Amino acid sequence: MQTSTTSRENKIKNAKALSLIQGALTDDLFPRIRNEKTAKGAWDILSREFRGDKKVRAVKLQAIRADFGYMRMSEAESLDGYLAKFFATVNNLKSLGEDVSETRIVQKLQMSLSRRYKSIVSIIEETRDLDVLRAEEVIASVKVYDKREDLHEERDKLTGTEKAFSSLKVGNNQAYSSHKGSKADLLKNGNHKTGGDQIGLQTET
Repeated sequence: MQTSTTSRENKIKNAKALSLIQGALTDDLFPRIRNEKTAKGAWDILSREFRGDKKVRAVKLQAIRADFGYMRMSEAESLDGYLAKFFATVNNLKSLGEDVSETRIVQKLQMSLSRRYKSIVSIIEETRDLDVLRAEEVIASVKVYDKREDLHEERDKLTGTEKAFSSLKVGNNQAYSSHKGSKADLLKNGNHKTGGDQIGLQTET
């Protein structure tokens, strides 16, 4: 009687666990465990597929470590785009069992940013305690700096456009004045010539 009760309880626990696993999967992943009747069976399939055995995980970890080590932000890359890629790599390392400390993340983040952020990185290194500094604090400072630089660049572009327009306007005014002066000179010379001709005619008479 007790064995029957235990068996029934195990079935209920298994059904609940299997239901939780199934409910956590997306529509694309669910078909892979559709035919599994036990929670353990479903979990084993997912573990093999997404984590692999120890040798596969070791190879993946080595590859991601290399990616992390060589990761650098390009000059043309946006800050948000790079941060998304950076922390996706950090999460991949952690999912494979790598111990990624906050200090390691902060150091790598600062070292890998593009030259645009060189000055703010230097300020952070000189004014903050890097042993207790968190990645969120670095990101906040860098984003504030990034927005300020964008504003400066927009202002410089606007100033350059205004100067170009002003130069064009001055050039047009000078050209117009020159043209107007030349026309006046021609009219003046023409009148002078006509007066001379009239004097000549009167003298001959």
